Amino acid sequence: MFPSCYSQKQITPGLLASRPFCVTRRTVAGRAGRFSKTATMKRAYTRTPALTRFERKIKIAPSGCWNWTGMKNRQSYGVFWPFGGNRNRIAAHRWYYMQKREAIPRNLVCDHLCENKVCVNPDHIRITTIWGNSRRSINPATINSLKTHCIRGHEFSTENTYINKDGSRGCKACRKQRTKTK
Repeated sequence: MFPSCYSQKQITPGLLASRPFCVTRRTVAGRAGRFSKTATMKRAYTRTPALTRFERKIKIAPSGCWNWTGMKNRQSYGVFWPFGGNRNRIAAHRWYYMQKREAIPRNLVCDHLCENKVCVNPDHIRITTIWGNSRRSINPATINSLKTHCIRGHEFSTENTYINKDGSRGCKACRKQRTKTK
């Protein structure tokens, strides 16, 4: 009946006006009943919902963290494209928090309470300011900002503190002692 197909089993009713459809070659029969290369039928493609695609890339750890197994950026945070392609890239933990909890204002950031950069568990994320997030981290700037006294024991008060050009603090009493010895 249809010489261009390998067997009768591979021919199924097509989507276009109930014409026969060849599964092997993915072509639709024309009006004369022959398969032509110009009448190639495109596969019906349905995109998997973003939330389903996202949840496939989560691996639950014994610690309670939901580790992101998808792509990561240079800082090791998970990255997700909810609409596919190369547009609208977003941090994975931020996107998932917005799906499961609430919208995040632009001036606020996600703070990982578990200190695990790849964790996307909404229970391990707190919304806070950039300053609040950096105060919880352990880096030299945060450690120095929390100091209340200089190395020699002088208090960092408004009267005893000056700001250097690079933004760091200095003790006026210590500076006076340095200038006296010179």
